[in-house]
Amino acid sequence: MTLITISNLFPRPDQPQRGLFNAELFEAMADVLRIQDSGSCVQNVCLVPEWRIWKWPKIMRWNKQYSESGIQISEFNIQTIYCPVFYLPLIGRNLSWWFYGLSLAKLVNKTEGYNAVFSTWLYPDGVTATRFAVEVGLPAWIMVQGSDTFHLENPIRRKMILKACSKAKGIICVCKALADRIIDAGVDVVKVHVVPNGLDSKLFKYRGKEEVYKELQAVVQHSAFSIQHSKIILFVSNLVPVKGPDIMLKIWATLVTRSRKSEVSNQNLQLMIIGDGNLRKKLEKQVIELGVSNSVIFLGNRPHEEVALWMNAVDCLCLPSRTEGMPNVVIEALASGLPVVATDVGGVSELLKNEPGARIVPIAEIRNQKSEVGGPSSGSNNGDVIARFAKYISEIFREDVDRKAMAERNKGRFSWKKQAETILGLMNGVKVVEKTSE
Repeated sequence: MTLITISNLFPRPDQPQRGLFNAELFEAMADVLRIQDSGSCVQNVCLVPEWRIWKWPKIMRWNKQYSESGIQISEFNIQTIYCPVFYLPLIGRNLSWWFYGLSLAKLVNKTEGYNAVFSTWLYPDGVTATRFAVEVGLPAWIMVQGSDTFHLENPIRRKMILKACSKAKGIICVCKALADRIIDAGVDVVKVHVVPNGLDSKLFKYRGKEEVYKELQAVVQHSAFSIQHSKIILFVSNLVPVKGPDIMLKIWATLVTRSRKSEVSNQNLQLMIIGDGNLRKKLEKQVIELGVSNSVIFLGNRPHEEVALWMNAVDCLCLPSRTEGMPNVVIEALASGLPVVATDVGGVSELLKNEPGARIVPIAEIRNQKSEVGGPSSGSNNGDVIARFAKYISEIFREDVDRKAMAERNKGRFSWKKQAETILGLMNGVKVVEKTSE
């Protein structure tokens, strides 16, 4: 089998951390196909949304640099075509599929010998890729990953999504919650399959704090950083509204306030924030307003290898997301033996149920409400959610969680190879027993 993969979420020279989960999956699919047949391959198309047309030549040069010079521009060995796409942020969302289509049209004559088109992200990627696949006579498969389902709330985009799903051969959802939402929207249940995300088990595994501390000390030049006599929370995500970083800071302020009242210095509490995004400046201002700037460290985007170290250096992962699919950061935490406190959104409960080292925070429908830093808020239950998070995190801090045993329980539960084999099996007509947890 030869496969065309299409997504705007994929590592690029200017954004090497972008869409790492897709890169891991695509490479695993390529590896599986090569084992099955040395002539098989994956041709990846990375769509690069960019309204500044004068930057397109630079994007096109990424392809020349890769093909002619043999220079690897990312850590992944997948053959990739970088394709610039005109894109109008927000106001142009309903036209994104059309602009994406103009760019893909240039590849119509390059599809000979391929067997299927696999796209990730429901809209515009999935919609456009399915139209492209129908045009070139190939079966289309769409992967739904989480936040992309919010496009179903727009009547125009919803109609296009449902039409694309009706023409697609199959729809892959990374958790049951997403599958249920897609089916409720009107997608044929026969086409929908649940295939959980994968994991790099060589990278994300249990290691003792002392083992990773020295490596991290060399990376973090910040006077507040210390794992000695400290309790550290980790937040890993893009700094965008749906991931709830503003909620995270309110949770943190509550914990710090409680520690002061109990006469425990707040210097013994630290919050490490890994990730970047359009909310960062507002969040840095919020930290000052909440009076917790001396215990919060913004680390920005960090390499995947370093994130794996942090998973072993801290005491708890906090994920106050407003919406999710099957969050990879939770899968990575489980494999590392890191306790988790997360909102009950998407596939979180599927991942964390029956795990004694985790807590799940119930949360009401919150996507359509405005937060103080822009985007959806935690709504009328804001105080309840923050209080519950603070309570559960405090419990985790007090408990003696056997982190090594936690990592062992989750060992082998997820892998990119397993996800790749399952998806490719579905493409080849193999019926799979679909389950999201063991």
